Amino acid sequence: MILSYELRLMVLCAAVFLLVNLAAGILARWTAPRMARWAEGMPAARAARLLFALRLAPTGLAGLVVAGFCVPAYLWLEPSVAVAERAGWPVLLLATAGAALWLDSGWRAARAWVCARRWVAACRRSGQWVALAGAGEEVLVTPDAAPVLALAGVWRPRIVVSSAMLRELSPGQLRAALAHEQAHRDSRENLKRLLLLGAPDVLPFLRQLAFVERAWSRYAEWCADDRAAAGSEERGATLALALVRVARLGAAPAFSPAGSSFLTPDHSLAERVDRLVAGPAPLVVEDSPRRWWTRLGLALAASGLLALALHPATQAAVHDFLELVLRA
Repeated sequence: MILSYELRLMVLCAAVFLLVNLAAGILARWTAPRMARWAEGMPAARAARLLFALRLAPTGLAGLVVAGFCVPAYLWLEPSVAVAERAGWPVLLLATAGAALWLDSGWRAARAWVCARRWVAACRRSGQWVALAGAGEEVLVTPDAAPVLALAGVWRPRIVVSSAMLRELSPGQLRAALAHEQAHRDSRENLKRLLLLGAPDVLPFLRQLAFVERAWSRYAEWCADDRAAAGSEERGATLALALVRVARLGAAPAFSPAGSSFLTPDHSLAERVDRLVAGPAPLVVEDSPRRWWTRLGLALAASGLLALALHPATQAAVHDFLELVLRA
């Protein structure tokens, strides 16, 4: 098939993204069980960060290869005076699969975003803003009889609580539950959930890395429990009692995959309660020098990668590879 200059670039980007994402995704799928076992010995916050990075690694690597290597090499070395050039059917099939990969993940993220906005809008129409002790800021109280306590919204997430929850929980239990949702908000977890939904999987319309997302969500809940308990056995026991009392009210209505709910059916209630009753994990205080050294290492690695990508020999090799892919 004859393709124009711009269309060839789009086809090559989609095909290369698919190939790199596929290779990195298979590697991530193979290492995920080992990473999950390794995470069991970590504090919940570090385990959540590890699994979050593992899930986004294939997408990040594929995007880096396309944006940092393929696009510059094509724009610098591919003669734009050529009107058209023939592309083989293999690269067209790869590009189609790459486009389907992004359409699938983009649809998941867009649907979650729309559901969250609609639910928040419905809550605002029926509820009112109330200042509750321990919430830090006003929360949206709805007249629902269902047990709703959730963090809704992505860019400016707000806590939504139903009147049934206010009647069921004692003041101490309510403060513990609100602190749990505040921990989700401080960690920007609704945004992280949206990023996970929008990250392509290994192949389109298949969810081979979904168990990594579930493992991350599990540790994210544990991390929020630990932060709400703040290392206090009394607060941990209060939060555990709040979880049990909310569970007795029945299942909360689903509102969006990009939201964080106080109690969700996809996580073990008994496991969370046992952790809190046994004694909450101490809060992990990040070592500031260590964080700065990590950032310095990442900055140096990014600088070295940029220098490699811009080297003429690298650009020539990448362009030759693109020509091979295009004419296969």
